[in-house]
Amino acid sequence: MESTTPKIKRTPDPNRVIIHHKPWAPPVDPATLGEILGIPEAAQLLGVSVSNIRYAVKMNRIPTMKVGSRYKFLKSVLLQWLKDGMLATK
Repeated sequence: MESTTPKIKRTPDPNRVIIHHKPWAPPVDPATLGEILGIPEAAQLLGVSVSNIRYAVKMNRIPTMKVGSRYKFLKSVLLQWLKDGMLATK
C-alpha cells in the first residue's frame, strides 16, 4: 500500500522553492485562497509602484509566496497585512 503523503523534493539551493510562505503569512486552505495577484496587481491594490513592491519583497517587508521564479500575493492576506499595519500605527 502506497502512502498518500506528498513527497517534497529538496534541493541544495534554498532559492529553488515551489511555494515559500513568509513567517507572518497565515497558513491557508487551498479551497479558500481567494484572488492571487502578481507584482503589478499588488502594486495597484496598494497604490504604490512596481519597484516599491519588488523592494519590499527583497527586504522581506511584505507577505508573499514564491511560485517557481515568480512572486505571488494573496489579496486577502495583503489587505489584512495593510489593516494590521494601520492598527499598529494608531
